[in-house]
Amino acid sequence: MGLLNDVAGVLCFYLRTRGTNHAVQEGLQQRRALLQPEMLAITKQLEAGEWPDPMLLAFRLPPKESPAGRMEWGEQWLFPSADSLMWWHRDFDYSPLAAQPRTRPQHVWQGHLTVDLSTQEQHGAVAIPLTSVPWTEPRGLRQRLKPLAKQAGQAPRKWAQQYLRQFQGPQPLTGYPVGRIQVDVQRPQQGETLANLVLWAMRHAFPVAEEDQHAALTWVRHLVQGVVRRVLPDDVQGWESEVFQRLIDSFDLPATPLSLRQFIQKEARGLALNALNKRTPPGQHRLLTDPQSGSTISLPRWVAQEFEVDVSTVYRGMQTCGFTVVQGRRGFSEAQLAAFTQQYAPKRTRKRLREEGKKHGITPDTFKHLARRKKQSDGTPDWGAIEAHIKRRGYNAAEEDAMALEERVATLEALLTDPALGSQEREEVLDALRQLRQLRQRQQDANS
Repeated sequence: MGLLNDVAGVLCFYLRTRGTNHAVQEGLQQRRALLQPEMLAITKQLEAGEWPDPMLLAFRLPPKESPAGRMEWGEQWLFPSADSLMWWHRDFDYSPLAAQPRTRPQHVWQGHLTVDLSTQEQHGAVAIPLTSVPWTEPRGLRQRLKPLAKQAGQAPRKWAQQYLRQFQGPQPLTGYPVGRIQVDVQRPQQGETLANLVLWAMRHAFPVAEEDQHAALTWVRHLVQGVVRRVLPDDVQGWESEVFQRLIDSFDLPATPLSLRQFIQKEARGLALNALNKRTPPGQHRLLTDPQSGSTISLPRWVAQEFEVDVSTVYRGMQTCGFTVVQGRRGFSEAQLAAFTQQYAPKRTRKRLREEGKKHGITPDTFKHLARRKKQSDGTPDWGAIEAHIKRRGYNAAEEDAMALEERVATLEALLTDPALGSQEREEVLDALRQLRQLRQRQQDANS
């Protein structure tokens, strides 16, 4: 096995035994006792309404070396924690004006287990939270960025990406990024910890041994099989590679220790449903009839395929539209299916028009503004007016393209009349003019 597997084993053993490790606990207590005067001074500043600089407590652990590389690690604690600062100043969720003001945070210290890894070619670092992650962490704060984005006149998604970028880039002091991974510090699992480390390494070009990558994929395959076999009886050999590639492309800055598992399970479920939809003929498994009562239900799988949504969306619809049980299986009766259709029809229309608008340069934020502006008398979006607006936008864009093309043709034709034009330049203008005329003819043929 490689360096990352060794590191995962060391981390899991340390986290499982940390609570009973007297050397660690006594070492932290002694250091905190020595820092009592500074802690008291910071508390007085907080009571006076000031915003003091946090105090850092570093507790280094013995380094580990192997032929594959070196591991330097330790615990880092900040006082006061980020949540404590928010609580003292009654900001954000701790404000009395908040919808549900939070109580005083549990942890006044905020701790991380930091791991610096180095090989002959590369350096890197990861940080594992030892206390509950405050909502001021990147993913926790992302939802609260939307009001600030609107005040700044920017799209919420773009605003959030700009905010998260500072946590993804190289650190000023080290020159390389610090990977933020989440591990259940009470019950760590080596396979899951290794998968987190391999994912971090592959995202940041840190060397990964083939054995470590294979072990991480084996753990991912186990999760994928647990999800897919509920939908398909087939072997899912090879699907773990596709799921892991999606992890590399999309998964970053996890919010909780369950984020990695949830992402894998969601992607595996999507792959299974797509495979099922491709092999299931239209209409198959649509209805189920109770032989005793004669009542018939539409099964969720068919409803999801018919409406082009995930099965989980159908089950959420059952919470509001109701469901009927036949032979131990849930489904929609005719009236319940009509209610679901009425409930989901606007969402289906919104999705179709949003995709149509993208083709004509209408951004998601512009589409939201359009839906708020064009409403019916009952306050719901007027989808007919919105669709007409999008069609006019497409016609105007095509008309503008045609006008721009005519202007370019006219400019080149006028240029040919210039007596100062050289023979080589004249050939280049004629060639460009010939291409524009051909393009104009193709557009006219397409519109006719």
